[in-house]
Amino acid sequence: MSKIFIIISLAFISFGGARAASFDHSIFDVLLQKHVVNGRVDYEALHSNPGDLQRYLDRLDDVRREDFSSWSREEQMAFWINAYNAITIYGIVQNYPIQYGG
Repeated sequence: MSKIFIIISLAFISFGGARAASFDHSIFDVLLQKHVVNGRVDYEALHSNPGDLQRYLDRLDDVRREDFSSWSREEQMAFWINAYNAITIYGIVQNYPIQYGG
């Protein structure tokens, strides 16, 4: 048991500590491939079946500050851009159909 602990400790030290894996955006990627056609989002379909969008938002919410801080600047930017887009889509889906004034 103590040999395993020593080996793990040495591996941890030699690699400079554990780095959190970057965030997996595949749920959102698949959602966009399924619900965006010719640059237009099918909000009606998302409104009828918001499960994947909600799962993605839940995963965003689960990110720990320590993990986020360990990501590269590019990974952090991708996280914020995708989070912004997903939250915007969520807001529209929750209020669908949108009533246009004017």
